[in-house]
Amino acid sequence: MNSFLTTNKSEYKWPFDKPIIMRPAQPPIKTKSVNFFLTGPVESICSCGEHIYDSYMKRYEKLAEKEKILHDELKEVNVQMVTLSNEMIDNSCNTDDVLQTTYQIDYIKRGLNVPQYIKLMPAVDSPVGVPVKSQSIGIGNGYRDPTSFRYSAFNRPTINPGSPVSFATTPANLDSFYTARTGRSEYQDTVSKMGLSIIKSRQQYTEPLPSSRRRHDDPCL
Repeated sequence: MNSFLTTNKSEYKWPFDKPIIMRPAQPPIKTKSVNFFLTGPVESICSCGEHIYDSYMKRYEKLAEKEKILHDELKEVNVQMVTLSNEMIDNSCNTDDVLQTTYQIDYIKRGLNVPQYIKLMPAVDSPVGVPVKSQSIGIGNGYRDPTSFRYSAFNRPTINPGSPVSFATTPANLDSFYTARTGRSEYQDTVSKMGLSIIKSRQQYTEPLPSSRRRHDDPCL
């Protein structure tokens, strides 16, 4: 007697020694006549989920590989087209023929005269050469214009300064003397003041104007 068995297990025994398991009946040995050319199930038509997923993945991998090949071929074709167009443009024999516009070709076919224009080129590539550089005076060699000399770098701001008293002129009557005057306009307050400061700052270090008198052996004419 096994001492580790419970009371329920020892007293209430199952009538059968082995548990009953449902087993299917034995299939027939021969279901049909012998057929060696019987086709098996197609994976794409299979109704189970695993085979459908595998077939879709294989199909997707093939399409992705085909797409990559097409992209590589397209890049190679683009490189060949760019190389060929550069060779056509850089060719010195037929530059004018290649760069003709549709307008020029159409007018030539009609027998009309098309004006010929000179191709623009930078000064470095010009056969004539770069023009002579003009002489210019730098900031260190310049001096202030005496006509608009400033005593201070920044004008000291004032708030409503009083007008200087002058007894040289008197008003025609007292009414005009005590009449309220209109203030300065927006242009006088902002635009004209800003323009005057800009002109002063630009004239601070400027090259002097040429003399109106012609002197003998004077380079500054």
